[in-house]
Amino acid sequence: ADDSAPDWRSHLDDVMQTSTTFDGETMDTRREMDPEGLSFPTSALFGAAYKAHQSVADEIPWTMPPAEGSLTKREATTAIRAQRGSVKGGFAQRKEVGQPMGLPSITPAKTVVAADESKIQRLEAEMAKKFNEKVSAPMSAIRPARSVEHERAQMTEYLRGNELYDKGDYLAALAEYELAVRVPALRAYVQLNRGNAFKHVHYPKEAVTCYQQCLDETPPDTPLNRQLHASTLNNLGTVHEDQGRMQQALQHYSAALALHPQCHVAAKNRANMHMRNAEKLRAAGVAGVAAPQHEIAFNLYSRCLDVDWQLPIVFRANNVAIRLETRIINGIEVFHCTANLTHVGSKYFDLMTMFLNHCGD
Repeated sequence: ADDSAPDWRSHLDDVMQTSTTFDGETMDTRREMDPEGLSFPTSALFGAAYKAHQSVADEIPWTMPPAEGSLTKREATTAIRAQRGSVKGGFAQRKEVGQPMGLPSITPAKTVVAADESKIQRLEAEMAKKFNEKVSAPMSAIRPARSVEHERAQMTEYLRGNELYDKGDYLAALAEYELAVRVPALRAYVQLNRGNAFKHVHYPKEAVTCYQQCLDETPPDTPLNRQLHASTLNNLGTVHEDQGRMQQALQHYSAALALHPQCHVAAKNRANMHMRNAEKLRAAGVAGVAAPQHEIAFNLYSRCLDVDWQLPIVFRANNVAIRLETRIINGIEVFHCTANLTHVGSKYFDLMTMFLNHCGD
């Protein structure tokens, strides 16, 4: 309702309170004359109150005025008739031509192209050919299981020991290495890894024994043997360094560098020793002696940078690639031998040899 319209309810309340029509005496008299209220019309019963109510109700705008811009009754009727005529005309046209009316110009019709059955047939033929090629492949072309390859190369215990070593189960790794050391072709690499495992569990004497046996198995008569020999000397130096025998550790690091000048791990471990020694001298109050130690360490670090340490060092055992990698034990870097059977066969070793020779040139 409109807020400007008169408040007829409040007006009616005023009339009800001021009129004598609703006093108690008048209402009692009328109830006695007509108990059911059927003989007197509303206007006669309420008198002035009814008339006042009727006059106020006539002035009230009972419906909301039409909104601005809305159609009048005449305009709405005209629009409805026009739509009805358009619909009837469409029905008549469809009935006459026997087909639906064309789409409006704003949405042009799209022509549906029939599927090319020949392409589908070619795809089916190619899939059937590939499936038949896989099914009819000779059994010789299928690679045997990895466990079968391990047994043929006598690498089962050695690979299992390496896996346990990398998982941190050094005692179980030592048990596997104990079996793998029986294979003559793997003995040197197994002894190197055994020494690392003993070093992890703090058995330095056993670690030194394993490293010494590795040196006995690899005389420095070939370039690869010299690399493995120098790597083992580096690991021996780390055992002496752990026990505080710095002079023996320096001797082993120096021997490794003399045998194989590109043994970057030995150079780095020796440089770290000189740096720690310089810090001890400075703490002891003889800072003047620390400068030569720093100079030796810097020269060794520069020597490490000149080495292409990222190039792989690969040995051959039972026609399987043995790769020389590094591990860290007690904060000192050591050499460690790993193997996998991803590349097996002489072709891989021929390519690796050509690659290393090319890098050496």
